[in-house]
Amino acid sequence: MKSKYKIIGDKSSEQIDYAIKYISFILIISVNEVNPSKLKLLRQYIKELKAENAEISNFRRKILEFDAERVDLRRKISEFDAEIAELKHKIAEALRANEEYNKRRDAENAKLKARIKELEKKNTKENAKLRDRIMKNTLKKVDEIRKTVNHVNDPDKSMVDLNIVTEFVQDLLEELLSSDD
Repeated sequence: MKSKYKIIGDKSSEQIDYAIKYISFILIISVNEVNPSKLKLLRQYIKELKAENAEISNFRRKILEFDAERVDLRRKISEFDAEIAELKHKIAEALRANEEYNKRRDAENAKLKARIKELEKKNTKENAKLRDRIMKNTLKKVDEIRKTVNHVNDPDKSMVDLNIVTEFVQDLLEELLSSDD
Protein backbone atom coordinates (compact mmCIF):
# COMPACT_ATOMS: atom_id res chain seq x y z
CA MET A 1 0.00 0.00 0.00
CA LYS A 2 1.25 3.49 -0.73
CA SER A 3 2.31 5.62 2.21
CA LYS A 4 -0.24 8.31 1.46
CA TYR A 5 -3.00 5.77 2.18
CA LYS A 6 -1.58 4.60 5.53
CA ILE A 7 -3.67 5.83 8.37
CA ILE A 8 -2.18 6.10 11.85
CA GLY A 9 -3.83 7.30 15.05
CA ASP A 10 -6.76 6.80 17.38
CA LYS A 11 -9.38 7.63 14.77
CA SER A 12 -7.87 5.20 12.30
CA SER A 13 -10.96 3.06 11.81
CA GLU A 14 -13.13 6.12 11.08
CA GLN A 15 -10.53 7.34 8.64
CA ILE A 16 -10.34 3.93 7.00
CA ASP A 17 -14.11 3.87 6.66
CA TYR A 18 -13.94 7.30 5.06
CA ALA A 19 -11.16 6.14 2.75
CA ILE A 20 -13.19 3.09 1.73
CA LYS A 21 -16.21 5.28 0.96
CA TYR A 22 -14.00 7.68 -0.95
CA ILE A 23 -12.43 4.89 -2.99
CA SER A 24 -15.89 3.41 -3.60
CA PHE A 25 -17.02 6.81 -4.83
CA ILE A 26 -14.01 7.08 -7.14
CA LEU A 27 -14.74 3.54 -8.30
CA ILE A 28 -18.28 4.50 -9.22
CA ILE A 29 -16.98 7.46 -11.16
CA SER A 30 -14.33 5.29 -12.78
CA VAL A 31 -16.89 2.70 -13.83
CA ASN A 32 -18.42 5.32 -16.03
CA GLU A 33 -15.03 5.85 -17.64
CA VAL A 34 -14.37 2.09 -17.69
CA ASN A 35 -10.67 1.96 -17.00
CA PRO A 36 -9.98 -1.68 -16.00
CA SER A 37 -6.48 -1.09 -14.62
CA LYS A 38 -7.65 1.71 -12.34
CA LEU A 39 -10.64 -0.35 -11.30
CA LYS A 40 -8.46 -3.31 -10.40
CA LEU A 41 -6.08 -1.06 -8.45
CA LEU A 42 -8.94 0.54 -6.54
CA ARG A 43 -10.41 -2.85 -5.64
CA GLN A 44 -7.00 -3.91 -4.34
CA TYR A 45 -6.81 -0.76 -2.17
CA ILE A 46 -10.29 -1.46 -0.82
CA LYS A 47 -9.28 -5.01 0.19
CA GLU A 48 -6.12 -3.71 1.87
CA LEU A 49 -8.02 -1.01 3.75
CA LYS A 50 -10.63 -3.52 4.96
CA ALA A 51 -7.85 -5.84 6.17
CA GLU A 52 -6.14 -2.96 7.97
CA ASN A 53 -9.46 -1.97 9.51
CA ALA A 54 -9.86 -5.51 10.89
CA GLU A 55 -6.28 -5.44 12.20
CA ILE A 56 -6.86 -2.09 13.87
CA SER A 57 -9.94 -3.49 15.63
CA ASN A 58 -7.85 -6.42 16.89
CA PHE A 59 -5.10 -4.05 18.02
CA ARG A 60 -7.63 -1.88 19.87
CA ARG A 61 -9.01 -4.94 21.64
CA LYS A 62 -5.50 -6.01 22.60
CA ILE A 63 -4.66 -2.49 23.77
CA LEU A 64 -7.75 -2.51 26.00
CA GLU A 65 -6.70 -5.89 27.41
CA PHE A 66 -3.16 -4.62 28.03
CA ASP A 67 -4.51 -1.46 29.68
CA ALA A 68 -6.69 -3.55 31.98
CA GLU A 69 -3.74 -5.79 32.78
CA ARG A 70 -1.50 -2.75 33.36
CA VAL A 71 -4.05 -1.26 35.78
CA ASP A 72 -4.28 -4.60 37.59
CA LEU A 73 -0.49 -4.87 37.78
CA ARG A 74 -0.20 -1.31 39.13
CA ARG A 75 -2.80 -2.13 41.77
CA LYS A 76 -0.85 -5.25 42.73
CA ILE A 77 2.41 -3.28 42.85
CA SER A 78 0.83 -0.73 45.18
CA GLU A 79 -0.50 -3.57 47.37
CA PHE A 80 2.98 -5.13 47.45
CA ASP A 81 4.52 -1.76 48.31
CA ALA A 82 2.07 -1.36 51.18
CA GLU A 83 2.79 -4.90 52.37
CA ILE A 84 6.54 -4.30 52.15
CA ALA A 85 6.19 -1.09 54.17
CA GLU A 86 4.13 -2.94 56.78
CA LEU A 87 6.69 -5.76 56.98
CA LYS A 88 9.54 -3.24 57.34
CA HIS A 89 7.63 -1.58 60.17
CA LYS A 90 7.05 -4.94 61.88
CA ILE A 91 10.74 -5.84 61.48
CA ALA A 92 11.76 -2.51 63.02
CA GLU A 93 9.37 -3.11 65.94
CA ALA A 94 10.72 -6.63 66.42
CA LEU A 95 14.30 -5.36 66.40
CA ARG A 96 13.44 -2.68 68.99
CA ALA A 97 11.66 -5.22 71.17
CA ASN A 98 14.58 -7.64 70.82
CA GLU A 99 17.04 -4.90 71.77
CA GLU A 100 14.98 -4.03 74.85
CA TYR A 101 14.73 -7.70 75.78
CA ASN A 102 18.51 -8.11 75.38
CA LYS A 103 19.13 -5.10 77.64
CA ARG A 104 16.78 -6.47 80.31
CA ARG A 105 18.33 -9.93 80.01
CA ASP A 106 21.86 -8.53 80.25
CA ALA A 107 20.92 -6.49 83.33
CA GLU A 108 19.29 -9.52 84.93
CA ASN A 109 22.31 -11.69 84.09
CA ALA A 110 24.63 -9.10 85.66
CA LYS A 111 22.50 -9.08 88.83
CA LEU A 112 22.47 -12.88 88.96
CA LYS A 113 26.25 -13.08 88.44
CA ALA A 114 26.78 -10.60 91.27
CA ARG A 115 24.42 -12.62 93.48
CA ILE A 116 26.27 -15.86 92.60
CA LYS A 117 29.62 -14.30 93.51
CA GLU A 118 28.15 -13.02 96.76
CA LEU A 119 26.71 -16.45 97.59
CA GLU A 120 29.99 -18.16 96.69
CA LYS A 121 31.86 -15.84 99.06
CA LYS A 122 29.28 -16.41 101.75
CA ASN A 123 29.35 -20.16 101.11
CA THR A 124 33.15 -20.21 101.29
CA LYS A 125 33.07 -18.37 104.62
CA GLU A 126 30.35 -20.67 105.98
CA ASN A 127 32.22 -23.74 104.76
CA ALA A 128 35.37 -22.54 106.51
CA LYS A 129 33.41 -21.93 109.70
CA LEU A 130 31.79 -25.37 109.50
CA ARG A 131 35.15 -27.05 108.86
CA ASP A 132 36.60 -25.27 111.88
CA ARG A 133 33.63 -26.34 114.04
CA ILE A 134 33.82 -29.93 112.82
CA MET A 135 37.54 -29.99 113.43
CA LYS A 136 37.10 -28.63 116.97
CA ASN A 137 34.32 -31.12 117.71
CA THR A 138 36.36 -33.96 116.26
CA LEU A 139 39.36 -32.99 118.34
CA LYS A 140 37.20 -32.83 121.45
CA LYS A 141 35.73 -36.25 120.76
CA VAL A 142 39.15 -37.70 120.02
CA ASP A 143 40.41 -36.34 123.34
CA GLU A 144 37.41 -37.83 125.12
CA ILE A 145 38.04 -41.19 123.43
CA ARG A 146 41.69 -41.09 124.48
CA LYS A 147 40.73 -40.35 128.02
CA THR A 148 38.23 -43.15 127.98
CA VAL A 149 40.67 -45.59 126.41
CA ASN A 150 43.37 -44.55 128.87
CA HIS A 151 40.92 -44.97 131.67
CA VAL A 152 40.04 -48.46 130.38
CA ASN A 153 43.66 -49.44 129.96
CA ASP A 154 44.70 -48.08 133.31
CA PRO A 155 45.40 -51.07 135.56
CA ASP A 156 44.74 -49.07 138.69
CA LYS A 157 41.24 -48.18 137.67
CA SER A 158 38.45 -50.57 137.91
CA MET A 159 37.25 -52.29 134.78
CA VAL A 160 35.06 -50.15 132.62
CA ASP A 161 32.31 -51.70 130.75
CA LEU A 162 33.28 -52.05 127.09
CA ASN A 163 29.69 -51.39 126.01
CA ILE A 164 29.96 -47.81 127.24
CA VAL A 165 33.01 -47.17 125.03
CA THR A 166 31.36 -48.80 122.00
CA GLU A 167 28.22 -46.71 122.42
CA PHE A 168 30.32 -43.58 122.79
CA VAL A 169 32.25 -44.27 119.56
CA GLN A 170 29.04 -45.04 117.64
CA ASP A 171 27.44 -41.82 118.85
CA LEU A 172 30.53 -39.91 117.83
CA LEU A 173 30.52 -41.43 114.33
CA GLU A 174 26.83 -40.71 113.84
CA GLU A 175 27.31 -37.14 114.94
CA LEU A 176 30.25 -36.66 112.58
CA LEU A 177 28.35 -38.16 109.66
CA SER A 178 25.27 -36.04 110.28
CA SER A 179 27.33 -32.84 110.58
CA ASP A 180 28.94 -33.47 107.13
CA ASP A 181 25.52 -33.39 105.43
